[in-house]
Amino acid sequence: MRATQILDTHLRKHCQGVHQKRMTALLTITTALITGKKLTVTGLGRAICNGTQTKHNIKRADRLIGNVAMNQDRGEIYKAMAKLSIGQQHRPVILIDWSDVSADREFHMLRASIPVDGRSMTLYEESHHQRHDGNPHVQKRFLQQLKSILPRHCHPIIVTDAGFRTPWFRTVEEMGWDFVGRVGGHMMLSSKDEHDWVRVEKVFETATSRGRYLGQVDLVRQ
Repeated sequence: MRATQILDTHLRKHCQGVHQKRMTALLTITTALITGKKLTVTGLGRAICNGTQTKHNIKRADRLIGNVAMNQDRGEIYKAMAKLSIGQQHRPVILIDWSDVSADREFHMLRASIPVDGRSMTLYEESHHQRHDGNPHVQKRFLQQLKSILPRHCHPIIVTDAGFRTPWFRTVEEMGWDFVGRVGGHMMLSSKDEHDWVRVEKVFETATSRGRYLGQVDLVRQ
């Protein structure tokens, strides 16, 4: 399979710190995911084609997912995959957002991804308890970790939805990166040389299908 051949060659070359047995197990599970299209322990185990009884393959998938050493290898694997996904792009657009992991919304995912042919390809992600959703310290550590896995030549443009606040954008600037952030309608803005404040939602009402530059504005009041 072409996809797994590329991954095999790339990961073994750039993840020298990962034990070869764990790497082989990871690639086996990856092939099972592509073949079976089910991301569950049982689904992965059933899709492994090696002539072994299904119950043993399910146990194999379970052991890998619960492997502490494999979890510690994540950083090295993320770094290798970022190198493969970004390539020589100097200014990649990186999308970052929070999303629910569980149906009860007890756990949330903070994910960084790049748009590829209308889809988003994950570069790095972390899961956190609901109480940490939007936490500035969690988000700052996330950006620091993201920077550690990106190729050194990268000067990304970080794109976020509404919900990310001033501390987030300051951290992005500290990284030497640029950003584009959507602003919620409840925020207020004021032109640089004026003292009147207006809600962003009022500005939205004047929007057309063509972009318009508003000049420099202050955007700090709620």
